[in-house]
Amino acid sequence: MRKDLPPLRLWSTILFAAGIFIGVLFVAGASWADYEASLFDADNGADGVLWTVKCPVMIAPDEKGTAQAVIKNDLPRKKIRRVQTHISAGFVTLMDEHLETLELEPGEARTLAWEFGAENAAWKRFVLVRVTLFSSYPAPSQTGSCGVQVIDLFGLPGKAITFLACFFSWGLIAAGIVLRRRSEILSRQPEAYSLMFALSGLLLVGMLSILPGLWLAGALSTLGIFLLSLVAAAQAVNTRASL
Repeated sequence: MRKDLPPLRLWSTILFAAGIFIGVLFVAGASWADYEASLFDADNGADGVLWTVKCPVMIAPDEKGTAQAVIKNDLPRKKIRRVQTHISAGFVTLMDEHLETLELEPGEARTLAWEFGAENAAWKRFVLVRVTLFSSYPAPSQTGSCGVQVIDLFGLPGKAITFLACFFSWGLIAAGIVLRRRSEILSRQPEAYSLMFALSGLLLVGMLSILPGLWLAGALSTLGIFLLSLVAAAQAVNTRASL
């Protein structure tokens, strides 16, 4: 029974590391896209953040994507709001502009949408979107951004790639943890098991940060995973050297 332990431990490490690696690539790519979008057309003097701007995480080269923003009138009277949207047009310095004027009843919310494709991608890598809601007293001006990766993976659409990345990442992580428990390392080396949950927690934070476009949280979670992985590798080397 003892001789079965090393293979289980080895496979648990391989599967878990593969799941973390896939997840880190996914989070890092999405965070990079949102970071570039945060710099795109950023000098517009807006007073606050428009949190309702949403984009898909990625699209395929032959696929169309849609950026959306919800504009709501929180005032007790009818209000006219002007919305300006800039989408990169193949370069960071070139952009397509869309202008809308909305007449909103009290409490009314309206969803606006703008279509784009891979031809809009700056550096042939990221589609950058900036939505600005101009001020209308007493409502302040707001702006929000989002970035979209253009990825060619066997012709799969962006939603399918996103699903597969999350599925394989967490599936491999779960398989690694199950094998680690079966190898009974939990009872003898609980720190290794705790490290697995720490890495998984950081990855979960990174993935959740993609939804509101919090690129800084995604970057910090990626950095945390990298540092913890270095610590784990150093511990493994020291343990092996002491045997």
